[in-house]
Amino acid sequence: MLAKPKLPEHFEEDSWRKLQAAVYAIYNQTPIAESLEDLYRTCENLCHNKLGARLYTRLQGECNQRVQSILAKLVYEWHANIKSIWDMSMGLFCDIVVNDAKVGSLLLTGLLGMIEHDRNGLAAPHQLIRSLVKMYRNLSLYASHFEPPFLVNSEAFYVREGRQLVESMSVPEFLHHCKKRLEDETERLDRYLDAERTRGRLISTVEQSLISANMQKVLDKGCDSLLDSMDMDDLACLYAMCKRVERLGLLKDAFAAYIKRVGSEIVSDPKRDTIMVEHLLALKQRIDRVHYDAFEHAEHFGHAITESFESFINTRQNRPAEMIAHYVNVKMRSGNKLASDDELETLLDRVLVLFRFIEGKDVFEAFYKRDFAKRLLLNKSASSDMEKLMLTKLKAGKCECGPGFTSKLEGMFKDIDVSRDLTAMFRQSKWYKVSKDAELSVNVLTHGIWPTYHPMEITLPPKMAEYQDAFRQFYASQHKNRQLTWQHSLGHCLLRGHFPK
Repeated sequence: MLAKPKLPEHFEEDSWRKLQAAVYAIYNQTPIAESLEDLYRTCENLCHNKLGARLYTRLQGECNQRVQSILAKLVYEWHANIKSIWDMSMGLFCDIVVNDAKVGSLLLTGLLGMIEHDRNGLAAPHQLIRSLVKMYRNLSLYASHFEPPFLVNSEAFYVREGRQLVESMSVPEFLHHCKKRLEDETERLDRYLDAERTRGRLISTVEQSLISANMQKVLDKGCDSLLDSMDMDDLACLYAMCKRVERLGLLKDAFAAYIKRVGSEIVSDPKRDTIMVEHLLALKQRIDRVHYDAFEHAEHFGHAITESFESFINTRQNRPAEMIAHYVNVKMRSGNKLASDDELETLLDRVLVLFRFIEGKDVFEAFYKRDFAKRLLLNKSASSDMEKLMLTKLKAGKCECGPGFTSKLEGMFKDIDVSRDLTAMFRQSKWYKVSKDAELSVNVLTHGIWPTYHPMEITLPPKMAEYQDAFRQFYASQHKNRQLTWQHSLGHCLLRGHFPK
C-alpha cells in the first residue's frame, strides 16, 4: 500500500489568500494577478484534499460581507437625502398655504399693500413685512412668486405718481422728489428686500417709470425758467437725472432751443442794435457758466452751444458783423472806461468768440478796417499795443480772417509809423518854416491797403496851403516819380483861441 504525500505547511491558508485576492479583483474590476488556469488548479487541489467544503464556506462568507457593505452604503445615501422634518413641514406649508390660489393671493396682496403704505409715508409694520419677505426667500419662492408682482406693482405706483406730480409740482420740486424716491427705495431694499437680487431691477423701474417717462414734460415745463433764473443747483440736478436715465439728448435739444430763442430775440430787434453785442456777450457768459458748472462741461453740449450761436447770429445777415466791429471800435478808442489793457484783452477775447460764429466775415472786415483807419488817422486809439494784439488775434487760425486782411491792417500800421518819421524829417528840412500860428503833420498812405475814399477839393487858408505846398516839395525830394493825392476829408485840425484878458 502506497503512502499519501504530506501537504505543505499552511497549504490551505496560502491557497485561500490567492483565491481571495482574485475575488477582490473581480469585485473592484481590476486585473487578476494569477492566471485562470492557476486559480483552477488551486481550487482542484483543495477539493482533492477534502478541503472543498471549507473553501465553499469561506467564499460564501466573503460574498455575504460584500453584499452587506453595498447595503450599508445604500442605507447611508437614503438617510443623507431624505427631507428633514423642518423641510418636510416647509414643503407642506408651501403647498397648502402659499400655492393655494385663494390664500396665496390674499397673502401677496396684503404684503404688497403694506409696502405701498410704506411708500406713501403711512404707518407700516416693517418687521412683519421683513418676516413675510423672508418666508418667500426661505421657501425659494422669492424669485418666482414675490419679485415679479412686486416690480409690476412698483411700476404701476410710479407711473401713476409721476403723471400726477409732473403736473402739480414745479420742476425743481419734481426733481428733488425723484431724488428722494431713489433714496427711499435704496433704504427699502436694505430694510426688508433681497437687495443683492432686486436692487438693479427696482431702481431701474423707478428711473424709467417716474423719471424717464416724464422727462420731456419736465423739460417743456421748466427748462427755460431754470436757465433764466440760473439756478445752478437745480440745473445740475436736472442734468444728473437726465444722465441717469439716458435722456441727455432731450436736455441738449432743450438747451439748444433756449439759446436760439433768446439769441434770436437779441439779434432780430433793430431797436436793440446798439446794445446787441453787450447782450450777446452776457448771453454767452451765462450759457458758458451753465455748461461748466451744471452740465459737467460735456463735449456734446459744447457742440450744441456752437451750433446754436451760429444758427441765430446769422439769421440777420450783415448787422451782427457790423455791430461787433462797431463795438470793438468803441472799446479800442481812447476814452473807453476799461481800467487796464488786461481787462480790454479779456473783453476782446470774448468778442472774438462771437466773431467766429459769423459766416459773413468779410462784412466785419470791411467795417473793422474803416474804423481801424479812423483810429490811426485821428490818433484816437487807446493803445497801440492793444491794436497790434488785436491784429495777432485776428490772424490766428480760429478767427478765419484771410491773410490779405491782416496784412493790409499791418501795412496801415506801418504807414503811420513811417509817416511819423517822415513828419519829423520834414520839420528838420529847409522847407519847413517854424511858425507860432500853425503846425503841420502829414500821414502818407499807401494806395491799395487803406479804405477807398472819394477825393474832396477844398480851398485851404493861405497859411495851410503854404505848408501843404512845402511838404509836397519835401516829399518830391525824398521820393522821385511819386505823386501825392491829398485826401482832405480825412484831415483834422485843432484850433486854439487867444482871447484878451
